[in-house]
Amino acid sequence: MKKGKPGIGGKVILIGVPLLAAVFGTLFVMSGRPQVVRDIRRLSASDYEGVFLSMYDVSAYSEEDFVTYLGVPTVKTEYTVKKWDDLSRYLTHIFSSGNTVTHIFLCLDPMILWKDSDRDEGRWTEDMETYLTPCITSHSDVQYEIMLPAPSLQYWVGLEPDRMSERLESFRRLIDNLYAYENVSVFFMGGEKWLIANPGNYLRNGVPNEQVSQKMFLHTFCDHNYAITSENASVLFERLYAQVEQERETPAEYADLSDRCLIFLGDSVMVYYPGSYSVPGVVEGLSHAQVYNCGVGGTAASGDPADGLNFCSMAKRFVAGDADGLDEESDFARGLKAYLRDDHNGKKYCFVVEYGLNDYFGGCPVENPQDPYDTGTYAGALRTGIRTLQEAYPDADILVLAPTYTGMFAGGTEVQSEAGGVLTDYVDAALRVAQEMGVYCANNYADSGINAENQEQYLADLVHPNETGAFLLGTEIIDYIDAIDSTGNADASL
Repeated sequence: MKKGKPGIGGKVILIGVPLLAAVFGTLFVMSGRPQVVRDIRRLSASDYEGVFLSMYDVSAYSEEDFVTYLGVPTVKTEYTVKKWDDLSRYLTHIFSSGNTVTHIFLCLDPMILWKDSDRDEGRWTEDMETYLTPCITSHSDVQYEIMLPAPSLQYWVGLEPDRMSERLESFRRLIDNLYAYENVSVFFMGGEKWLIANPGNYLRNGVPNEQVSQKMFLHTFCDHNYAITSENASVLFERLYAQVEQERETPAEYADLSDRCLIFLGDSVMVYYPGSYSVPGVVEGLSHAQVYNCGVGGTAASGDPADGLNFCSMAKRFVAGDADGLDEESDFARGLKAYLRDDHNGKKYCFVVEYGLNDYFGGCPVENPQDPYDTGTYAGALRTGIRTLQEAYPDADILVLAPTYTGMFAGGTEVQSEAGGVLTDYVDAALRVAQEMGVYCANNYADSGINAENQEQYLADLVHPNETGAFLLGTEIIDYIDAIDSTGNADASL
């Protein structure tokens, strides 16, 4: 915190513009950059332990997250730095502010720095040793957390090969200059397919949206995932280069579902992640369908339709347009309100129904031979909920997603109650009910590609799909719905 900054009666003195110019350099203030003036005022008058400074647009990042997740009071500067000496001026002012600074969070664009060095190797080395490394070495107790840009796949594809090579080489050059310092960490997420291949993850000009920005923040500054060194940089960048080359040679083709209105009803498999990198978000971003995520975490298909949260009650609520009594920030409430607000004229409806894991975990009975519509059973609840949707939307397609693989309970082989079954019993029931009800069913257990051998690659916690798993499931749902449009056959499961 502050180290005895001069004041009157213990109060901080706000620095005026003339003094700002003297402290920070006349050029900044006189060049008419109001963001810089506001930054100087905050950096001079605020208490903080960290500063978030960037060379590219980070408007979607939240300053509060640094306190919430890291416990580091942090000032997020407004001005987007574009030159070596801008960077140096900011760092100099930060360290002369009187605060005990513990963290500098930097979003550096190596290509901007390379251009500022006139694309000259000798000039680059000189600029690095003049403007950045002295701050790193003279403040060795400060942690420098550096995140590199992660533009979209289409951005990279749009570059000429020589320009792409130059840009990647600028990344390598910066890493080679910084990795040896013990108080410096450099992160790069730009090779992750789930991130860069989904246009829905970006706002404009390759700027990640708010939810994706927070995910990148958590992965890097919090969990220190995707840290790069001179040893692993080649692997990370080669992965990106391979994706770009593949996209150039054989572009990935996703069905255009812009004529579709898709409503997702399910459990936390659908809502484990928010927004554009959830399973429904991937479908929306890649297919351009009109998508509404009305999932509710922790729910099962089975249960009393008049009491509690389950497929039957959610189907009834959706048909009635009723979100009363539910958390207004829940996915179901937000999804339903958006659906009721939007225009779906001319759209072809499809309900995507995903339940079964919580029915298995709870030891719910699979079937009641005496009552096929017994909502206390998984199969009976599926039939009841599907019938509710069919009666209200007779022209809509319904796609049931059979439960995905889980690593819990010995891969789903342990029975959870005397009345329950193993996971594959619920999978078989989903397939059977779909065929009986004349709707579609995607066998995610057998066909998604997620299994015991690769669960660490696709599952975050043995149950929920991670970002890569959500991308995988989302692309497969697009394929299934495209197949529905191609076959026009709703009498049998896919």
